[in-house]
Amino acid sequence: MIKTIKKRDDFIQANKQGKHWFTKAFIIQALQHCDQTDDLILTNRDDLTIQAHRFGFTATKKLGNAVKRNFAKRRLRALIREEHALFDRIAKESGIYHFVLVARHQIFDYDYAAMKKDLKWALKKLDLIHHEKR
Repeated sequence: MIKTIKKRDDFIQANKQGKHWFTKAFIIQALQHCDQTDDLILTNRDDLTIQAHRFGFTATKKLGNAVKRNFAKRRLRALIREEHALFDRIAKESGIYHFVLVARHQIFDYDYAAMKKDLKWALKKLDLIHHEKR
């Protein structure tokens, strides 16, 4: 299960203070989580999993009606679920982050495999993946 960001202030904070990377289908924003009182910080780095990160998914009204916006967010959530091992590695190497994914118009007809490649590329460009394991 993915922990999600619910509060508007957390989305705004990730937008203003976090790092950004633009792809054709989505924008990813990453903000390192540093609140020591939150239950997301775990003491043993080996226990960090995708549950430690928090994710927010956004699709604006510019994308279309509610059906289209929900479809876009479902694609983004599926992408995160499938790449959980990548986010586990980020937690162990770089720490815990809040990620916000913002859907763009091309998400509707963009190839899903290309979205996965773009996600890996974006995380590498945001300096969250330090070396690629093969």
